[in-house]
Amino acid sequence: MYFNEEEKWSPTYDKEGIYTDKNGDSAYIPQGFQVSEVENQNTIDDGLVVRDENENEWVWIEVPTSIYKTALSNEEYENIEKDLQAYANSYRSTYVDTWYSEAQHGLEKTEYDDLKKAMLKSIYDRGGFFIGRYEVGTQTPRYTANDELTTPIIKQDAYPYNWVTCKQAQTEAKDLATGEKTSSLMFGIQWDLVCKFIEEKGYLENGTKITKDMIDKSKDWGNF
Repeated sequence: MYFNEEEKWSPTYDKEGIYTDKNGDSAYIPQGFQVSEVENQNTIDDGLVVRDENENEWVWIEVPTSIYKTALSNEEYENIEKDLQAYANSYRSTYVDTWYSEAQHGLEKTEYDDLKKAMLKSIYDRGGFFIGRYEVGTQTPRYTANDELTTPIIKQDAYPYNWVTCKQAQTEAKDLATGEKTSSLMFGIQWDLVCKFIEEKGYLENGTKITKDMIDKSKDWGNF
């Protein structure tokens, strides 16, 4: 059966809304986004695929609301983080998300703290978050650190966005956001939650083996 490009995506959401898949599972969809209508891309269990106004593609990472044991509101940031860490504790180890320097993060301390709070609040309110479906790329190749820094894209077959510092990557990541939304490099807890999502959906084994497998095999499957 043939599908043209328009038939692969839902109509654009003219306001933020909730998408419910065939299994009855739901995900938050921002205004201006479209939902994939391709089989195995349109359910939460498989990783719901959406795209934004610029046709960058994203995947919904579900975080169950049942995990919150200490956080009672969306502004109890420390408790939200504590509950998220407990949920993803197989991947948390001893690491914490913390600010080091503006030179490293590309963010002042207050900016970092505000962005982290917004992330925690959004996950609590929305029941998940979106990550790029593909590794961030660029439309033109970069061969040296002096090549022009263009707005990154999250699309299939893009050139790798290399020769970029963490500070530059964070600055450019902001430009991926449209409308009232925000975008950023992932915080550590978000990567842990991605690992937990993959585990919960049965794609990889849980426990300590998964941690070693994630390290050993990440070169094979990358940031998908």
